[in-house]
Amino acid sequence: EVREMLENVKIGKKLIGGFLIVVIISVIISATGFFYISNLDEKSAEMYDTRLIPIQEIGLINGGFLQFRGDAYKAILVPDLREASLQSADAALKRVDENAALLDQVHMTPDERKVFDTFKTAYASYKGEAGKTIDAIKKNDIETAVASLAADTDLAKYRSQCDTALTSLTQTNMKIAEEIKKNNDDNANLAKTTLIIVSLAGAIIGLGFAILLTRSITRPLDQTVEMIDEINKGHLGHRLDLNRKD
Repeated sequence: EVREMLENVKIGKKLIGGFLIVVIISVIISATGFFYISNLDEKSAEMYDTRLIPIQEIGLINGGFLQFRGDAYKAILVPDLREASLQSADAALKRVDENAALLDQVHMTPDERKVFDTFKTAYASYKGEAGKTIDAIKKNDIETAVASLAADTDLAKYRSQCDTALTSLTQTNMKIAEEIKKNNDDNANLAKTTLIIVSLAGAIIGLGFAILLTRSITRPLDQTVEMIDEINKGHLGHRLDLNRKD
């Protein structure tokens, strides 16, 4: 039926049709690739924006806590550098404020938001105790300042609460980032398989149509050549019987 249909189509239209089929197959393959690439790009952006950036900010917050503690001890132990150390300690807490504000803007799940709210509450109390430590150092009340930095103080307690919340957020982000990576790997493998299948199907369809198109064009030519050969042999009664519209 397909062959008979092609025999009734003009040669120009056959060629145009063949070209259109090639274009359609190319568009299907391109659209399939674009769909999967766009999906992978979206997931990668999600992993970076909502998972890797929070981990980065959490690391900077922890770094700020460590710097504050180091600067506080330095201010106590090295009086000549006390003013500079206290300025550095104050700057460290300000950076924690900035990183916490950036972290607050990141999309979080409801559970993550509850944990982060716990951190903000603990950090507000930590800052209050840190301020008391700085004031004691400025007043040269070294005994009180050293005592405030001990392991069993309110400052240490609130720092521990902050650490617990940040550790929980880090673990959650790492887990979700790993899930997104796994999904991306699965999608990439699916994309490869789909593209191979679509490409093979397109090649088979294109090849099949090319064969039919070629035969529909060359068959009458072969018959014509055969008839001419018969006439040259003296078979003048030979006739070309073609019931075609092309």
